[in-house]
Amino acid sequence: MPKDGADEGHFDLTIDFEVPRYGQIMQAGLLVFKPAIVSRRDAVSLTEASRQHPVSLRSRAYRESAEFALPAGWRVDETPDAVQLEASFGRYRTSYEEKPGRLLFTRELDVRASILPVSDYPAVRRFYQGILAAEQAPVVLVRK
Repeated sequence: MPKDGADEGHFDLTIDFEVPRYGQIMQAGLLVFKPAIVSRRDAVSLTEASRQHPVSLRSRAYRESAEFALPAGWRVDETPDAVQLEASFGRYRTSYEEKPGRLLFTRELDVRASILPVSDYPAVRRFYQGILAAEQAPVVLVRK
């Protein structure tokens, strides 16, 4: 259900959906899944090791939360560490919160429009590689 708060500078969207068999069963009764359901990793592609031109970043901000109902008979065994990336042009954060029978995953990105010199390219690249790594990190469930 969308909620447009244009006057306040925000847009909220709540979506409920069910994905049977989203996780992957591994050896010894482990269930593994990636909590970043909607990928945003293609937003900025900085794959080259070096750069000859300044980096131009557009403003971008979002806060997303995904709440997972744990399958009956399973509990959280391991979550990735929370991530906090800070740079002159923005920040990115993830967090995990366990609740009875549920897991809440939250991620936030805030990037300010910037034109960064070539000398800042390694920092920009590390920032976006950190986001990619955080969003590919799996949660591990174990049978109770």
